[in-house]
Amino acid sequence: MRDRGMGVMGKTVRIESERLILRPFSVGDAEEVFRNWGGDPEVTRYMFHEAAASVKEVRERIRGWMLMFDSDEINIWNYYSIVLKEKEEQIGAIFYAHSNRDARSAEVGYEIGVRWWNMGYATEALGALMGFLFGEKNLNRVTGVHDARNPRSGAVMRKCGMKYEGTKRSERFLKGKLIDRDHYAVLAADRVAGG
Repeated sequence: MRDRGMGVMGKTVRIESERLILRPFSVGDAEEVFRNWGGDPEVTRYMFHEAAASVKEVRERIRGWMLMFDSDEINIWNYYSIVLKEKEEQIGAIFYAHSNRDARSAEVGYEIGVRWWNMGYATEALGALMGFLFGEKNLNRVTGVHDARNPRSGAVMRKCGMKYEGTKRSERFLKGKLIDRDHYAVLAADRVAGG
């Protein structure tokens, strides 16, 4: 049986929403991750990493994610599996990294398997993760950045209350070309104010 939500040193870390469970990955997840989204180039089209070429490659990525999980270190990504409650099926990943300790801020990202696009899962997962970051982690600011050629990612951020802060032109080099990136953020005070 797969480990269903054990983090570093056995610490259970599980975030739930109406339809989803966000939990740490385990090595036993590799085949399902590869099949459902991790091996699909369409999912990683606008991401800095490529789709995995094999289950073995996914397994190695997961091992790395497990080592870094629940880190409060700056720029260390904490990866959660996005699992459908009803079917206990993994449909994607959502992740965050602390970006500035003094400002109590973190950046978020996500990727969902193509079969589950346009069903509100990314928005639901991001909303649940933001609740955890502002609540349990006591953050003040959560940011998100996406390739400007992928406006659907920005739509998810806006639905979760993030505000567009601007586009940085030719900000990063991605898969052979310079890309513009759109920046979003939400503050704890925005959520209290209902904004």
